Amino acid sequence: MTHSSDVSSSAFSFMGFFAGSMDPRTGQYGLSITLPTLMGNDLAGPNLECSLAFSSLNTRDSGYGHGWNLNLSQYTPHNRILALSTGETFKVTGSGYQPEIAEKKLDTFHFYDLGRAPGAENRPGFYKVVHKSGLVELLQLIDGDVAGRTALPVELQSMYGRKLALRYQIFPGQLILKAVADEAGRQLLDVVRQNDELTFTFWPGEAETATYRLLLRRSDRRVERVTLPSDDGAGWDIHYETFDTLPGHLYVQYVRGPSGAVETLNHSGEHRDLRFPGDPSGRPPLRRVTSHQLAPGGGQPAVLTRYRYPGGYNFLGYGAQGLSYQEDGLDNLYRVREAYRYSSVSTVEEGATHAKAGTVLRTISRTYNRFHLLVEEVTQQGQNVYTQATDYAADEQLPFSAQPAYFQMPAKVTRRWYVDGVVGEYFEESETSAYDPYGNLVETVAADGSRTTYEWYPAEGLVGHCPPDP
Repeated sequence: MTHSSDVSSSAFSFMGFFAGSMDPRTGQYGLSITLPTLMGNDLAGPNLECSLAFSSLNTRDSGYGHGWNLNLSQYTPHNRILALSTGETFKVTGSGYQPEIAEKKLDTFHFYDLGRAPGAENRPGFYKVVHKSGLVELLQLIDGDVAGRTALPVELQSMYGRKLALRYQIFPGQLILKAVADEAGRQLLDVVRQNDELTFTFWPGEAETATYRLLLRRSDRRVERVTLPSDDGAGWDIHYETFDTLPGHLYVQYVRGPSGAVETLNHSGEHRDLRFPGDPSGRPPLRRVTSHQLAPGGGQPAVLTRYRYPGGYNFLGYGAQGLSYQEDGLDNLYRVREAYRYSSVSTVEEGATHAKAGTVLRTISRTYNRFHLLVEEVTQQGQNVYTQATDYAADEQLPFSAQPAYFQMPAKVTRRWYVDGVVGEYFEESETSAYDPYGNLVETVAADGSRTTYEWYPAEGLVGHCPPDP
């Protein structure tokens, strides 16, 4: 179940990509299916939130179907990529017991190589991820993946010391989850992979057992149906399209959901493709969504949204001065030292099809900086316009290494409402925020001028101010 993607970018760490919808930042359509949360030890935790996600940039069958993966943390030593269950991906750039991760600014987790740990904790082949929430993941190197040895979580421990155990199976060339059990030995999940089917059975042997099925089709074992544990066998039907210039890439073309709603998508032609920086970069351009139609069913009208990407600039850094794309697991745009912008425009149309224009209902223009942060969003409906401009703690004149830990936090948000064509008449308000070096909010000034301050104390407490954390 090795995490595999042709592209490394922090743009994918933003939640829009994992919401089962079109992401205007990257131009990619991601499909995510949320499975039941596993709650072991008589609900004392820890909890394991399971979801399956599809990415058109994942060119492998990682055990869950072509382009699909389960949201488990994993570390691959051969390329030093750490993929967390939160959806974030990092390149481990340092060495030693607690190696440096250059692109990790906020101290939201710690990563340890237990093979380099001192004393009794030394365990070659094991790694540990300690999250700010208190969750601890113990990862173990397991043989069997064709892409190289992979460290996968074999134990989850809550801040209160309660544990879940995870076991794996090898399906030709791939490591996939087999079972999850709690401390009492109660099995919470059983996973079975066959050539044409993958099943997730929750609480096997119990009265409330539920089985989700993924049907795998064609030679590349793509997921064409996901069946829910319902009496009527409801589920999702999924169709994909492929392009000769992009072997291994699947792009979602059609999705029919359990309620009968249908989504259809068109992707860019060559003149509007997602290009890599460098001249030439040596890589064929990727496709991105140019139109997305949702037909809810039940007699409701279909809604079509078109997407444009002005200027050719994109989240890969195309057009940035002196930038050539590097496949080293780091974000290429973080190497840029100039003020770089890329944008997308989405237009919602009524009475339209993919090939036929309709009546424009609303247009949203979004602009992002080189850190993939949304700096401006302009929404227009008729003559009415709403803009939101955001200044961040980042200093775009400095390299990524010199940015403060909280550089992605909004420092000032300015909102404006006006009527297009009416000069000098508008309503505007703004609010500001300040943070400490750990990213904790320390002050806000609201639009009405009211100021709120926050004080944070170390976990060991501060005499006369705050008791120690129990």
